[in-house]
Amino acid sequence: MLLLLSGCTKAYTDYSGPPRPENDIAVITPDSGVRIHAVNETVVDVKPGSAKGLYITYNRVQVLPGEHTLTLIPQGIDTVKTFTRLTARVEAGKRYRVRSQFYPGATDARGYYKFWVDNEKTGAVVSDIAESRNPFQPSK
Repeated sequence: MLLLLSGCTKAYTDYSGPPRPENDIAVITPDSGVRIHAVNETVVDVKPGSAKGLYITYNRVQVLPGEHTLTLIPQGIDTVKTFTRLTARVEAGKRYRVRSQFYPGATDARGYYKFWVDNEKTGAVVSDIAESRNPFQPSK
């Protein structure tokens, strides 16, 4: 029973068929501060690190090379979800990281996040850069 409660982290695989060697796929991992809510319109909820829970928790995504749409949420925002989409172009055999940065405003309600995906080894950005704002922020 204790083993069940400790949970397990693993990769979400966004392709069908048997597991493929790492040099045939790309691995995308969320940085602390961001969750991958969906990959190519499939809801997966990939969290940074190795969060524990009752169920299997995904902490990375394995995809085939090419373009992929990621739907992102700032980590820790569970009441008002601020979804942001971006497209990343990934290559086989490489590892990528979803990055986020918060830009504070005059108040928290005016702050916003920027998201992007980069190559873990080189730091090269491989996606568009997307912004996420509080949908309830006051008008300017």
